[in-house]
Amino acid sequence: MKIIDLFCGIGGSAIGIKEAHPEAEIHGYDIKYYSGQYPFIFHQTDITNMELPKADFYWASPPCQTYSVSTEKQRRYENKTYPDLVSFTRNMLLETGKPFVIENVIGSPLIKEKTLILRGQNFPDLRDIRRPRKFEIYGFDVHKPPRYEKIFPYYRLISGGGGWIRSGEPILRMSVEEANERFGVNGKNMWDVAQIVLPQYSKYILSFFNFSKQKGIDEK
Repeated sequence: MKIIDLFCGIGGSAIGIKEAHPEAEIHGYDIKYYSGQYPFIFHQTDITNMELPKADFYWASPPCQTYSVSTEKQRRYENKTYPDLVSFTRNMLLETGKPFVIENVIGSPLIKEKTLILRGQNFPDLRDIRRPRKFEIYGFDVHKPPRYEKIFPYYRLISGGGGWIRSGEPILRMSVEEANERFGVNGKNMWDVAQIVLPQYSKYILSFFNFSKQKGIDEK
């Protein structure tokens, strides 16, 4: 079975997908060069201008800066604009007729009725990481996981992506080295690691997907 991982980065989501389906052949696509960092088959390309390869399943994590709360609050983003790629990605994947997942941040325009939100506290080994993420799911059902008690102080993955910070909350910043070891990724810098989808999230979602029973999103 073949899985396409769009806007793949260094492959956090792909690691979780592979753990859920070890037999899968995973191809990652990104405009940035991540060959040698991405753990599976990597293709450097502009996704907005590519012909989408045929596959059994698609995962997509389009850039989130347009919707992120962090973008509004951090000065380094001033006077910068970012593409709104959620609708583009959704339309492209709907045309395949195959099951897919779109991942993005809180605040992104994912369709509520099809969206699951996961947080670190949904997983026993992630209770010290907040990192809320939204997942728009097509072609199969995913149950909402239980929530566990948070652990404080909690970590943020270096630059961005940790969830909202409230005044007085104890926060630790995870280094590149710590993140690489903990999540099995190969980040070279803060940006690489800050963008990952935690493998626990994608593994959980894909654990509900059965390739042998899948007939397409219109026959769910």
